[in-house]
Amino acid sequence: MPRRPPTPVRLRRLGRRIAELRLAVGVTQERLAEKTGAAISWIKAIEAGSRDIRVSTMWRLADALGVEPEEVLAIPASMRVARGRPRKPRS
Repeated sequence: MPRRPPTPVRLRRLGRRIAELRLAVGVTQERLAEKTGAAISWIKAIEAGSRDIRVSTMWRLADALGVEPEEVLAIPASMRVARGRPRKPRS
């Protein structure tokens, strides 16, 4: 099966999730950049959803934030995009 590139919507959701985790532990973008060895511009781009990340980068981010990589990928229901037609309200 060919690999599909991540969609802009998915990258934005991932970026928001990383920012949410970072803020939850009280870490600045600058400090996260230091802890991961990444440039601050890279962290900003990831959080903005304009950069794709490798699995190894996700591991470094998770380690720096003190969470498991699965938590980085766990997109809360409030961030998910509904698919299909809206349901009709029950009467």
